[in-house]
Amino acid sequence: MPATTAVVHVRSPPLEAYSCPLLRLVPPPSPLCPTSGNRLQAIPLLHPEQSVDRRANYTISLLSRQGRMFDARQLFDKTPHKDVISLTSIISGYIRCGMLHEARALFDRAGAQKNVVTWTTMLSGYAPSKLINEAEELFERMPEKNCISWNTMLTCYAEKGQLDEAFHLFRRMPNRNVVSWNTIMIAMAQSGCLDKVYRLFDEMLERDVISWTSMVATLLHNGRVDEARALFDRMLERNVVSWNAMILGYVQNLRLDQALELFVKMPERDIVSWNTRLPGL
Repeated sequence: MPATTAVVHVRSPPLEAYSCPLLRLVPPPSPLCPTSGNRLQAIPLLHPEQSVDRRANYTISLLSRQGRMFDARQLFDKTPHKDVISLTSIISGYIRCGMLHEARALFDRAGAQKNVVTWTTMLSGYAPSKLINEAEELFERMPEKNCISWNTMLTCYAEKGQLDEAFHLFRRMPNRNVVSWNTIMIAMAQSGCLDKVYRLFDEMLERDVISWTSMVATLLHNGRVDEARALFDRMLERNVVSWNAMILGYVQNLRLDQALELFVKMPERDIVSWNTRLPGL
């Protein structure tokens, strides 16, 4: 073992055990978010004069990103001066590991320490769970909202399929970015609201490749292949998803010669491109 490396066990460590600036988990974390029973290998990466609290907060963030929530929470509870970054990190870690109850309990306990990022992180936990009442309650209580907060609530409505509420919220937004527009467009497209998607697309001042591709896919889904191709040809930027969408539209509408022609022109192909082409050609 190199002289600069020390190994400590994380069951009930005193804070001085974290005098090394950064802790790396050994072995690599499991995607199943294990919560205990692993060793920590200390590697001196941060400046040695930084405070114990700052190093502990940094380590809490690292452990949370790795999904080691037992160890992260143990250190969090032992750290006298926690910062908002470590608080937000551990809440985010809980959410990623599906521990929404634990995330909300810590969030509610944190009091005034929270900032807009903490609130938005907690709000994001309700989108996949479709707990829309809890999301609405939290959103309305937020002392400060930014564009990401609004987009997160918009996603909650879209995931739940509450399109009227999503559209109403979208119109209420004081500021929108391309993510806001794409979220509402995709939600409307998936519900078959073609006219609304058209209007939204026309209203957009700034469009990215996702906006264009979503519109192309919507037209194809509704059998408007020539309109989709005209829009595809107008795109200033295309990615492999754009090409795949157009080719798939041709295949699904039995226009195989055009699908093959476009496939040959593709600047790059992925596995989806080949799987799209092969069944029909």
